[in-house]
Amino acid sequence: SMVADSVDSVTKVATAAANWLKLETGTRAIGMGGAYTAAGNDVTGIPYNPASVSFVTGSQGFLSTVDYFAGITYNVLGYATNMSGIDYAGVHIFSLSSGDMDVTTEEYPDGTGEKFRPSNVTAGLTYSRMMSNKTSMGMSVNVSSDGFRRVTGTAITIDAGVQYTDFLNFSGLDIGVAVRNFGRPVRYDGSGLLRKGVAIGSDRLTQFYKVEPGEFDVPMLFELGASYSIG
Repeated sequence: SMVADSVDSVTKVATAAANWLKLETGTRAIGMGGAYTAAGNDVTGIPYNPASVSFVTGSQGFLSTVDYFAGITYNVLGYATNMSGIDYAGVHIFSLSSGDMDVTTEEYPDGTGEKFRPSNVTAGLTYSRMMSNKTSMGMSVNVSSDGFRRVTGTAITIDAGVQYTDFLNFSGLDIGVAVRNFGRPVRYDGSGLLRKGVAIGSDRLTQFYKVEPGEFDVPMLFELGASYSIG
């Protein structure tokens, strides 16, 4: 009973949109379990802390493909460049594919024989600036699209972060602070929300009505991280 009550109090399954925004990206970040808010120092750090772009030397490109479980795959494409020595810019694109899935209804819970393929894409622009020789600040503006069966939800979110190098003059100690996926709730729309009905008082006249979807929050995160380099 205590376990069940605890689970019910913290779970938000099916009450948030675009949960795939929480997936880890980048080999090094995945290997560190996503503890990359302070450790990011290249283009792969954009999703964790946009201030990490300030550590790019010259220009960097990044491309990866991850085979997730249940036939899910996702691809990441990134590019970042040093514009002036203190100004940096980057672009980051994330695309997830769940493969073909069965269409189910109340009448056919095991499937109607039809298939559908969800589409999940995020594209973002990042700007970062060195505020001093040890402090950088960055911000990303992201557009995310979550679509399935002629229904699409779009979210505009902001990531913002700060990274401190040699924090409090301790050589090798870096601190990162970031807010990720800050934005308004997602409301879905599209022709897939239309349903057929029969007009009142008639058994022949068919009319359409539209399901009004609720709003779903995006998974906003606040993260504080520390990284210490030995040697």
